Amino acid sequence: MLNGIWIRSQDKNRLIFATNIYIDCYGSYVLVKANSHTIGEYRTKERALQLLDEMQAVINNEITRNRILQMPAE
Repeated sequence: MLNGIWIRSQDKNRLIFATNIYIDCYGSYVLVKANSHTIGEYRTKERALQLLDEMQAVINNEITRNRILQMPAE
């Protein structure tokens, strides 16, 4: 059973086994965080929520053999 997901940060400097993924909105930008570490920065809440949906699909379906998810630039 998958209890988290490996995620590589948008800037490629961190590889985190994430068990708590969430977004923080700051008006002009939105941060995606995992275990309190920023893993990506996006212009809209909608884009951040779209990424959370993608992560949820990977975790729920366990359809990937490569359990490292790279955060996209946009």
